Parts: sequence; C-alpha cells; structure tokens
Amino acid sequence: MKFSISSDRLKEALAKVSTVVPSKTTLPILQDILFELNGNTLTLTATDLEISVRMTLDPVDGEEDGAIAIPEDKLTSVVKALPEGLLLRFETLDSDRVVITTNKGGEYKMSAEPSESFPSIPEMIGADSGIEINGEILKDIIEDTVFATSKEELRPATTGVLFQFKENELIAVATDGYRLVKITRKGLDKAKTNSSDGVIVPAKTLQIIAKSIEDEDTC
Repeated sequence: MKFSISSDRLKEALAKVSTVVPSKTTLPILQDILFELNGNTLTLTATDLEISVRMTLDPVDGEEDGAIAIPEDKLTSVVKALPEGLLLRFETLDSDRVVITTNKGGEYKMSAEPSESFPSIPEMIGADSGIEINGEILKDIIEDTVFATSKEELRPATTGVLFQFKENELIAVATDGYRLVKITRKGLDKAKTNSSDGVIVPAKTLQIIAKSIEDEDTC
C-alpha cells in the first residue's frame, strides 16, 4: 500500500476515528486503525466490537492499493507532533511494517498488523430507512436527550435514545425510569422513509457521534 495525504487532513480524520479505540482490551488488534486504500479512496476503520467508526477520505494520492492495521496511539503521537501543512507518504513493508515519510525529509517507521487480523465490520443494512439531518440539529437532539438515559445495564432499553422516523419528521425519546424526554423535529425535507419503526441508539454511541460531527455536516 502506498499513498500520500496532508498531515492536517490525516490529523483531523484520526481525531474522529480514534474516539472508539479502547484504552484497555484483551484484544490488542482493537487498538489499531485499519487503513484500506482503493485507488484514490482511503478508508479508516476503528472498533471496540460494540461501536465502529468508518471514515472515507477521497481523494488521496493513491499509488498502490492495499490494507494494513496501524497502532492508533503510535500513529496519533507521530501525526500530532508534526507541523501543519506537511505532505505524508505512507508505504507498507511486507504486512507488518509501515514507513511514513514527509516532504521535509522526516521518516518514521512503526510495526503494524496484517489487515486480515482486524475484525470484520458488519455492513449497514436498511440504507433506505432513515433521515438525512443537519449535524448541528443532531447534536442538539443528542444533548437534549442523552442526559435522561439510564446507566443501568440490566435495563438496556433505557440506556439509549429511541429514534422514530416518519415522513419529514424525527422523534427522539429517552428515559431512565424517572425522567422522560421527547424531542420532535419536523420539516426534515430529506426524509427517506415513511416507516414509523424505531431504533434505540446507545448513549455511548450518540456521545461519540456528537464529538465526531461538525455543525455543517449532513448525517
């Protein structure tokens, strides 16, 4: 795998993807970020087996397709220490090493893991069900509901927020058994479904989403 990307762009992507990387785990591979290059499209994936984050960067300057899992902590420490505006070139050596060079003559080598060792991430199903929503609105909904969720894992249904989708409308409900919050957002003109079926999203997942999206994003 060989590709080039700006340090600023990679730093921003790592900050979002690394939110799910566990600090402690019995599976060390979960502390890696999977890099996959297909043409000029670079995909970064991280998971703790409960929550997964996948980010696509397109385009990058791709030279040779491939995939490798790179330790998040080592990569983040290197990228954070770099000055802004650098061009980084990644090149894998065999399946367990990666070399990062900069356009200013810097070179960094680190161990890695074969991509086959990284857990497979289920593909999203039901893509026709959902609503496109502005990032700022979604963050407001999360902030207004997550506080009312329960931390009692014996009642998993109350540890998340129920999202119900109707035509041009989103309803979010949260309760811990003592408090109840219901938020209704109408006028969402990019609704993709007429179904009233709902889905419960864990509070932990929503908090990660809120940290990862920008106000101008479409979710």
